[in-house]
Amino acid sequence: MTHHPGESHPDAIDRTRFEALVRSGRDELRARNWESGALLLREALGLWRGPVLADVAETGVGWHELAAVKESRMTAFEDCVEAELTLGRHREVVGELAAMSEQEPVRERTCGLLMLALYRCGRQPEALAAYQRLRDSMVGDFGLDPGPELQDLERAILKQHPMLALPPLQVRAEAVRPPAPGRTERTAPLAAAPPLARGLAPVPPAAGPAPALAERKQVSVLLVRASLGAGADDPELPAAVRTIVAARLDTLPVAEKSVLRDAAVLGGTVWTAGVAAVGARAHREVDAALRLLERKDFLRRVRRSILQDDTEYVVRHRLVRDIGYAQLTRQDRLLRHRRAIGWITALPPQHGDLLIHHYRQLVALSATDAMVDEACQALVDAGRRAAAAGGHNSALRCYRAASDLCPSAAPGRRQLSLLYRQSLRATSAPPTVDSICG
Repeated sequence: MTHHPGESHPDAIDRTRFEALVRSGRDELRARNWESGALLLREALGLWRGPVLADVAETGVGWHELAAVKESRMTAFEDCVEAELTLGRHREVVGELAAMSEQEPVRERTCGLLMLALYRCGRQPEALAAYQRLRDSMVGDFGLDPGPELQDLERAILKQHPMLALPPLQVRAEAVRPPAPGRTERTAPLAAAPPLARGLAPVPPAAGPAPALAERKQVSVLLVRASLGAGADDPELPAAVRTIVAARLDTLPVAEKSVLRDAAVLGGTVWTAGVAAVGARAHREVDAALRLLERKDFLRRVRRSILQDDTEYVVRHRLVRDIGYAQLTRQDRLLRHRRAIGWITALPPQHGDLLIHHYRQLVALSATDAMVDEACQALVDAGRRAAAAGGHNSALRCYRAASDLCPSAAPGRRQLSLLYRQSLRATSAPPTVDSICG
């Protein structure tokens, strides 16, 4: 075949060969021929030996054509890695994905594939850290959160969703071969699959009207929900769940992590001024950190705060609160509970029942008779102040907590019973038989 001078055969142009190989590779993937599709895409990617037209492109000038070529290379790379993950080659591609994620820090699909590869390598904390790095970059640079697909993948990793695991080897072997003529394969609906379902291993054919996958998903979710209600030191709490949540906390910037630990001292409900007092930090610094923690789903803002001119939050998961608190030393806990008591004492007296949590923690941490006596007297005094201000429900809670702490033979118990009765009569609550009243 002859060519006119200055003309080149299409096969001699890398761009043309690249596009042809990519088309062929994607055709193979559509036919579920993962092995041959991955090989063709790898061959296409092998034609790249650096940036396009690096020797002629002008520095600092953005060419739309070059951007399009770069995008086609990235999507081919992602398609190739996705096929290789389907074939169980997560250990082979994880390093390449990590390097590509560093070059493209806000590319969500690459990040999702890296998270999946790390998870399958048994590196769940690193998978969560990869998500957090991308999210921080997107929030910091563009004020945006990752898309719902990537957020769902993060939640699936936290819950150890069974769909993230590879199917049995025989299923993967069948996936390499196209279905026989006339055969119709039944698969679980994609709506039931976790995020990035096209990058997960092929779904095994459903054996009955109700796929077993749906049952496994339900058990997984129930396991995580049950764990959230347990304390951080509960021996029944799966170690893997504690490790994953602790790893997610460790991915936070130092300032946010410290503020979250201070918030954990206050318990399930926190206020900006209270967290600032507990950590001895500036109000503005704490306010900014709490807003970021809210955006990262560690906290939920309460629409109407019980404290005037302050912002109230709720820690979304007890497990997050318990692990954050457990990361503080005993001395740090003692100091922060003392600071919290000082802050609460300065609040209007009807909020005196907020002291209960902190005195209980001090008694548990100190385990001394002197601390018990101090806590009992402080809660009785708080109850008196609350009752004098008309906060009889708060007073009742203070007296009840004091009764729980005080020994039954304590000399002030009779007076405590009288105070409890007075506040009980002042409320609309019906009379009750109570140990505090004898």
